Amino acid sequence: MISDTGQMQQQINNNAQEPVLGSPENPLHTLKTIPNLITLFRLILTVAFLIMYQFEDLRIASICIYIVAASTDWFDGQIARRFNQVSVFGKRFDPIMDRVLIFSAVLALLFAGLIPVWIVVFIIARDVYLFLGGSYVLKKTHTVIDVVFIGKACTFVLMAGFAVQLLQIFIVPGLNLFEASWLPGFGSEPVSIGIWIIYIGCILSFITACVYTAKGLKLIKESTSQDM
Repeated sequence: MISDTGQMQQQINNNAQEPVLGSPENPLHTLKTIPNLITLFRLILTVAFLIMYQFEDLRIASICIYIVAASTDWFDGQIARRFNQVSVFGKRFDPIMDRVLIFSAVLALLFAGLIPVWIVVFIIARDVYLFLGGSYVLKKTHTVIDVVFIGKACTFVLMAGFAVQLLQIFIVPGLNLFEASWLPGFGSEPVSIGIWIIYIGCILSFITACVYTAKGLKLIKESTSQDM
């Protein structure tokens, strides 16, 4: 009798300690959530942006679509966390969609000659590194690294910078420090403030990569310790 009571109490304690279903610590195993629908909608908007941007008459409309697509990234995350609709699919696919949205803007900027090639190479190289690193951590620990705040901030800053740069608004004088075609804004030519926002986004991208690397190494170390 006492043994049964003890087992029931232990079960209650275990249930009390278990994270809420749909929280980041205990994600849902389903596609049927509002945040996932918003993420898929963002994919449709991204494709529409890429197609429409190729036509001069549709440039402004396409950039507006890009801005709407970028804003949905904030909404799906807020809904997922506030209403416990975090899912395994969302944790894996949402960061991928962020990358797709960023790459689409980078391609459009490169096509229009509004961004240096090194920024394109840097962003792609960083994301390839994070993808391969994340895949390795998942294989070793069976754990998806949670998105960190600085990662979200980095994505927001880059998307904002891309939108402003695509629209070529908020033109400011160059710093007139030195002339270098690969560093617009440091010479005498006036530039959109968007390029400076993109520079900040690149710095945050580097910091984000360092943070994710540290988290990945920590997870691998903890997993190795448990196996031993």
